[in-house]
Amino acid sequence: MAKEDRKHWGKMVGSPVIRVQRLGSYRTIITENGKWMVKEIHSLDRSKWWINVDQEMRKRGYRWMPRIVSDHDRWILTHWIEGRKADYRNKRDAEDCIRMLALFHRLGQKLPVHWQGREADLFHQRLTRRLKKFHTVVMEREDVSGKAGEILKKYGPSLYVQGLHVLHQLEDVGLAKYTAAARAERKVAHRDLANHNWVVDKRSVPWLIDFETASYDCQLGDLWQFLARVMSENKWDVHFWYRLLKMYDAIHPLTKYEKEVLRLLFAFPNEFYREMIGVVTMKSGYKPEYTLPYIKQLVGTFPQWRHFLRTVAKW
Repeated sequence: MAKEDRKHWGKMVGSPVIRVQRLGSYRTIITENGKWMVKEIHSLDRSKWWINVDQEMRKRGYRWMPRIVSDHDRWILTHWIEGRKADYRNKRDAEDCIRMLALFHRLGQKLPVHWQGREADLFHQRLTRRLKKFHTVVMEREDVSGKAGEILKKYGPSLYVQGLHVLHQLEDVGLAKYTAAARAERKVAHRDLANHNWVVDKRSVPWLIDFETASYDCQLGDLWQFLARVMSENKWDVHFWYRLLKMYDAIHPLTKYEKEVLRLLFAFPNEFYREMIGVVTMKSGYKPEYTLPYIKQLVGTFPQWRHFLRTVAKW
């Protein structure tokens, strides 16, 4: 780290840097104006887009995102929110997060910020890509050893067929057209609602962080991703699911069409796909000692999941 960088960061936040710390592949800096995370800008177009979206969202009243400063060249600094990551098993956390997500979605529509540069894949395209990757893993299942191979051989083929069926249903109801319209209407979606992308502060208020994957896309994908993870952690408690949807709907009402799409999406076993692809391909962040117990947990809730699907089929 050059002394010039340290001095430059201090100038960006309006206070000299007291200390620099490592946090994985990133750095944090301590200043009189608080703690900040330092990241290099990999796409200037994307960085400019998000800074403008952030400013517009704050004008509209959404402020539960870390403050950001940028030199519009090499560095982007994000103010550090003190707190803990959200616990999706904690129903209070899930309820607070879904209210915040609904507000983020309600305010994040028809934004006057135009996207520049290469556009990211839309939601329906990402679903298709995920299924294709899982199909590759399933076709190589005989070469996968250990517990991962055992689980993949037992559940992989049938879950692949199920996912393919869901994609056909989504195609029939026009998901591609719906997601394209969401982009045209400049609806912002976070697109990575893992629990570690919420920070719950000391007042129990959830803050949404890490917008590296955000884009104009189908906001329903955010809601599904969030609910699928929460439901998996809560053994597919259908009563809790209804309560969470009611909370979201009170702030950002869903149309009849959106409810039908959401119902179909829950039959797409995305969590299992993602974790199994990660552990089999030895993807970074998917260490077997952590990922396999979670896959076993998912498999253990399959009976509750299938009961859930039968119940919401009447929704």
